[in-house]
Amino acid sequence: MTVSGATTPSPAEASAGVSPDVHGGGHAEALIEVRDVWRTFTQGDLAVDVLRGVTFSIRPGEFVAIQGTSGSGKSTLLHILGLLDRPSSGVYRLAGEDTSTLDDDALSHRRNSLTGFVFQNFYLIPYATALENVLLPGMYADTPLRQLRQRAAELLDIVGLGDRMDFTPARLSGGQQQRVALARALLNDPALVLADEPTGQLDSATSAEILALLGRINKAGKTVVVVTHDAATAACARRRIFIRDGVIESDAPITPTAQDMGTPLKGGAGGAGEAASDSCGAEASVRGSAAGESA
Repeated sequence: MTVSGATTPSPAEASAGVSPDVHGGGHAEALIEVRDVWRTFTQGDLAVDVLRGVTFSIRPGEFVAIQGTSGSGKSTLLHILGLLDRPSSGVYRLAGEDTSTLDDDALSHRRNSLTGFVFQNFYLIPYATALENVLLPGMYADTPLRQLRQRAAELLDIVGLGDRMDFTPARLSGGQQQRVALARALLNDPALVLADEPTGQLDSATSAEILALLGRINKAGKTVVVVTHDAATAACARRRIFIRDGVIESDAPITPTAQDMGTPLKGGAGGAGEAASDSCGAEASVRGSAAGESA
């Protein structure tokens, strides 16, 4: 899949279904632009300001962590970025478009075409197979079903579950379920992948694999935003926005270590697993063994 006007993708991008025009290098226009955003919730006579004048922007191709403690406003901010909620005031532009001008139907269309979500609790349909779960975002797309099924199968192969497409979530480990969720997030080739505490239900080894996979998705061209309370998870990004009490306290780049996030995401049929040796996913197999994963 490509985006209109895109240049020819690299082999890694082509195999991951990633369009190269979402890379950050050389692109000045922000994919995400948040200006003086407030979000206020009313509880009886009490108004609670969860976000208070938040301002930042994210360029195409960035890997950003939004870090904060419980109650900091980070999840509310993620919901606004993913068009699941609207600001009470302020401006949010996604891909150059002021989202306040969109009605609910238009918001749903932009959400399905521009964003992919990964959640802490996976949110897989328990009676559906891995392949059927990955196909869900395609229900609202204009892409032919045969093409969607082919892409879903390719994505499951990329994340190491090519031989478990017919498994229901109950037959998959936590790490495998999160891989299904990652594949689902990529089905419609979104410009933006949003991950809300993606390792919160996983052990440390499986968490490293998921973070390494997110790093490869980013290196293949996707903009990735991870919301987390965990400093180690945030350190796997290339930029950290720290939020406290609804206010951005700091926003700074994270210097890559000598052992970076490895090579871009690759896929395709056959072949042995590609290992990542890096600080965020040491020896994490992108196409991890179908057997023996216990998390």
